[in-house]
Amino acid sequence: MIDKTYLAVYEDKDCKIPVNKMDFGRLVLGESYGYTWYMKNLSDKWIVQNITLNQSLNTDEVKISHPELLLPNEVAQIDLTFKPSLKRREPLYSKGLFESELWIG
Repeated sequence: MIDKTYLAVYEDKDCKIPVNKMDFGRLVLGESYGYTWYMKNLSDKWIVQNITLNQSLNTDEVKISHPELLLPNEVAQIDLTFKPSLKRREPLYSKGLFESELWIG
């Protein structure tokens, strides 16, 4: 079992400021908001692939473009658009944003 996380999300392109919490603040329902983050494969030699979005964020209100595969030490941009619906009754919550597989060998 692997104890280390090889996939990380950052606020900046240089990957110096990790995203620990995504707080969208107070939003106006029906308005569209865009955010940009950066995803990095922290492994020096292994590929991270089959990167998928956490199911709790798989809604019509959230659109995310992200890579499905990252080579060792590769950085890629993540673009998120969030348009909270007028019908939303519960907060949007996710413990982890992405899931992936580490390919060794």
